Amino acid sequence: MHIWANLQDFLYDKNNFIAIYDNNIYLYNFDKLITLTADKVILTMANKRIMILGTSLHALKCNNREIILNGSIKEIKYSE
Repeated sequence: MHIWANLQDFLYDKNNFIAIYDNNIYLYNFDKLITLTADKVILTMANKRIMILGTSLHALKCNNREIILNGSIKEIKYSE
């Protein structure tokens, strides 16, 4: 198990993490949720603004550090 923990530490940034699946997106350690509508989600993460565009977007899970979005994801943009 010790080797697996070392490998995870090496591969994954513990400060911020984004994982994209078929109809889900997982964001870990975001700063602020600005907009959450059925076609647009805007949030800030690590001094960047992230915009997720799609249809039928909704939060499956949301707390002060992480969010799981579900829906048809069409585009992901980020800016400084």
